[in-house]
Amino acid sequence: MKLERGKINILYDNMSYGSAAKGLVCAKIAQVTLPEVLLSSHGVSSSHTVSTPEDEFVFKILPSASFMRREVPNYDPVVFLPPSCSFSIEQLKKEVEYVGLPFNRVIIHPRAVVVTEEHGKAESKHTRHLGGTSSGQAMAVAEKILRTPGIKLAKDYPELGNYGVVPEDSYEWIQALQEMLEEGALALAELPQGLPLSLDYSIEYPFNTYRNVNPMQFMSDVGLNHSYLGKIIGNQRVYPIRVSNRYKNDSMEHVTIKIKDDDKEYKPEELGMNYDDVNAITYAVEYLNTPTVPFGFDFTVEKINGVEGTSGPFDPDLEEVSWRRISDMMGEDTSEITTLTKLGRRIAIPKNGIMSISLYLKGLTTVKPDYLSFTFLNYLEPSVAGVTTEDEILQGKVKEWYSNLLYMLNLSSEDSPKVIALQAGKYIDNVIMMQG
Repeated sequence: MKLERGKINILYDNMSYGSAAKGLVCAKIAQVTLPEVLLSSHGVSSSHTVSTPEDEFVFKILPSASFMRREVPNYDPVVFLPPSCSFSIEQLKKEVEYVGLPFNRVIIHPRAVVVTEEHGKAESKHTRHLGGTSSGQAMAVAEKILRTPGIKLAKDYPELGNYGVVPEDSYEWIQALQEMLEEGALALAELPQGLPLSLDYSIEYPFNTYRNVNPMQFMSDVGLNHSYLGKIIGNQRVYPIRVSNRYKNDSMEHVTIKIKDDDKEYKPEELGMNYDDVNAITYAVEYLNTPTVPFGFDFTVEKINGVEGTSGPFDPDLEEVSWRRISDMMGEDTSEITTLTKLGRRIAIPKNGIMSISLYLKGLTTVKPDYLSFTFLNYLEPSVAGVTTEDEILQGKVKEWYSNLLYMLNLSSEDSPKVIALQAGKYIDNVIMMQG
């Protein structure tokens, strides 16, 4: 991997709807390259976790690479937060103090959006039926777009001066970034969410986020022309996830299940089903009207009452499965919850056994990254969980998987993105930087 100096190198989720361990990969790349400039376009729903055996932190505003300031002596990057950021002041304070950044090393665009509790309450009225996080960032951005009377942006909060520098003019922010790049600084940007969640080219509207998620959009956000775009790293987890469907009170308390050829309605626990079992079949049963046999059970579910919304479909070459099935495949109990909502995630496995061809081709069409990183590889190979950088066997397996994918698509390896990072464990040192 060779990042470009004087340009903005960008890490984003290429084949994942989000929650693909970007935080770990971003921190690992920073550990190896020590960029002088860090950028992110996070919103308040962002939750990027970085862990070591001794420490763990969830970033919602600062780039995850900022974690390296705590790990590497004398590492003193400058963080630029563009106008596409949406954040709470209290969370910014928490993160700046955690990594120990001096206020003058955090440069906040004057038109970045400050999100309040009122934004979250207002947004929940509009996004509940979509399984959204209702974090308030879309509502805050909408107010900015509408120029709502009384709207306050970053420049209107004097207290932000305690945690960063907020130039009065937009071009002061752009010029400060440009000057560092012209001097040859190495810049690394981290984007939240994933390309398949983009507002205008997600698989199905309205099951998407409030903006487009790709490197070209980010360059527009920062206000610099295309010549400042460096290398692009497309991150993806092998089994993609979506956030939970939504049920009344976010629980199974009011949910009932109608079984085929049975007039009675049952509570999930009466059938031995937990939240994850119901969550895994809700989209198929309620939105595709497809009676479904849950994994590990011998009955067919025809109706699920108590559903308030869904987070949407997976791509057609992905099969949504239950965490029971994942646990069965791995030989150990496992499940994931979303960091922000604390609700169980939905998960899908590729029907071709390697990865989603649909998502891969969409990533090549819209972005075509220079490099790829693969995450959650322990779901494919349970034995590799917690691997170290010396594990050459895993590297060989991934090269074989990827070569098979390119062969299936009749693509040349020379013209395709190169695999540069693998993740199969929860710590930074479980991220392998590929050789060759």
